[in-house]
Amino acid sequence: MRSREEIISYARESGIDLIGFTDARLTYENLSVFKHWLDSGRAGEMGWLHRNIEKRFDPRLILDGARTVICIAINYFSSLDPPSSHVSRYVRSHDYHAVLKDKLNKLYIFMKEADSGLVARPFVDSAPIAEKALAQKAGLGWQGKNSLLITQEFGSWVFLGELVINREYPVDNPCPDRCGTCRACIDACPSGAIKEDRTVDARLCISYLTIELKRAFTDLEKGMIKKSRMIFGCDVCQEVCPWNRNTPCTKEPGFIKQHDLSNYTIEKLHSLIHEEFYRLRRHSVLDRVSYEQFTRNLAALDWHS
Repeated sequence: MRSREEIISYARESGIDLIGFTDARLTYENLSVFKHWLDSGRAGEMGWLHRNIEKRFDPRLILDGARTVICIAINYFSSLDPPSSHVSRYVRSHDYHAVLKDKLNKLYIFMKEADSGLVARPFVDSAPIAEKALAQKAGLGWQGKNSLLITQEFGSWVFLGELVINREYPVDNPCPDRCGTCRACIDACPSGAIKEDRTVDARLCISYLTIELKRAFTDLEKGMIKKSRMIFGCDVCQEVCPWNRNTPCTKEPGFIKQHDLSNYTIEKLHSLIHEEFYRLRRHSVLDRVSYEQFTRNLAALDWHS
């Protein structure tokens, strides 16, 4: 069985920026907050969030015999990102799911070599698991007022992943909240989606509207999209966060190289034909939207009341 120190050392050598350990027990407080958020209707039309609610906050329901969750984070900030792009920073690089999943699988193999009885399941935003709550519990950072995980080292420009294992390790202390009285994200949100109770109303969130919402926009929603000037996601609450002012450039090769979409002007995006759009979607998180959603989002930018 590998020691904590061996695991941490291997993780750092393999390009994992942050790593922490926490237990696999149910987090009652986070479960209660999540249920209240769902009951308030702020999840919008994301009906899938109402399924497997307890499993999301209890890793033991995901892996029989789960004892520990190893949480990781990788910085994806690139100083090369064009400031005028109409897509979120995280879509301007290689699909993070593949990058983090590969690192978690290699970490699992490394641990398995010294422990044949080890059983583990890796997760990268691919199953009902409360990754931000677990990451805070594992000491990687804290959930900010915009609900994102904020780290001292890289701000909120991080991708998260988890390895749930059937072995017990000493755990890290939860990270304290360091937002203080700052309300930069609340005040800057272009659609008022970030609420005073530290939750986000998805129905008003530009990321939700441009990615998760499948139907046609209402006139109100068209107005919000036009104001934001975004067609995929939204980074306003991150751009204004003081913890994101001095984030170093990522060292991960997959996140340094810019996606072709970064070089497209609005005019060129309008000229995208169906086949070219699906070429751009390959190996990118852009595959979360259909061509119909994409053209709907573009049309909203030119909408006039």
